[in-house]
Amino acid sequence: MVAPTNAFYPEPQMPEGWRVSADVRKKVLAKLDTDEERLTRDAETLRAWVNMQPHLPHLPECELYMLKSYLVHSKNSMEKAKKGLDNYFTARSAHWDFFGSYRMDEQRMLRYAKYKQIAMSRELTSNLHRVLIVNMSPEYQTPDIFELVCSINLLKADTVMRLDTCLGFEVVFDLGTYCSNHAKAMAMSLTTMKNFMTCTLGALPVRVKHLHFVNPPSVFSTTFSLVQPMFKEKLRKRVLMHNSLKSLYAYVSPRHLPRDMGGDLPTCQEMEADLRPFFLAMSDMHAFQRTLKTDETKRPGGPSEMHSNDFGCDGSFRKLSLD
Repeated sequence: MVAPTNAFYPEPQMPEGWRVSADVRKKVLAKLDTDEERLTRDAETLRAWVNMQPHLPHLPECELYMLKSYLVHSKNSMEKAKKGLDNYFTARSAHWDFFGSYRMDEQRMLRYAKYKQIAMSRELTSNLHRVLIVNMSPEYQTPDIFELVCSINLLKADTVMRLDTCLGFEVVFDLGTYCSNHAKAMAMSLTTMKNFMTCTLGALPVRVKHLHFVNPPSVFSTTFSLVQPMFKEKLRKRVLMHNSLKSLYAYVSPRHLPRDMGGDLPTCQEMEADLRPFFLAMSDMHAFQRTLKTDETKRPGGPSEMHSNDFGCDGSFRKLSLD
């Protein structure tokens, strides 16, 4: 066990308007064949296991809420959660500059919002999924900006994983403004993209139900050809290209989409601004998260292959799993 760090902060919650009700949470847990009492017991068991591993960080009691969420997003599987948490804390040390040391402040968030906005459906779908909508500006992105965007995306994903209750995510990319600038930024930043994919799909228990790409221009095929090999076969089968909003509506109701996609919710830009104070208010939680990483000198059998892989991708991608 890595030396404990004192951390006591109020249990964070999703912001009002996005927080699931007690009844909806009960439905999600029932789908996973558990309830609040059993989930708490399992999280306590999981915490005890983590704290017995010599290379993993000590988790204080205030991290039980995170372990409960991790179990939910791991389909209530103790074995999946154990393997996932090892990858999660390993990614924080293997990709420290990108994942472990990340931070949010208002200046970085405002700079981020010039290039990308991410919105979330306020309610879960009838299948108890959360809808995430990704919008991007046509502004030119340098490699530094691309890394900033990926880093903030990762921190947002990590925060939502810790706090949200759902059975998976419908991720919608609005490609209406996609242009050659984005393709160039991707081509110049493949290492950053691979690190991002490792830390999200390889270290977070992300249950992606579908990746929806709406109105993809011809130049997007170049970008997608670079990214697609990073996906496991199961995720590749969940990629859907929509040439119209009508095609998207067959999978995602307008009630869960922003106004700029013909939906009932505020625009992506408005929701990005609405959610910004919530993410900025998580500074105490983020500060503690920066202490949560493996000590590879104490790992039985030697350092993880994630540390020995210069590209930071292959080892962890062999372990990706999607429900």
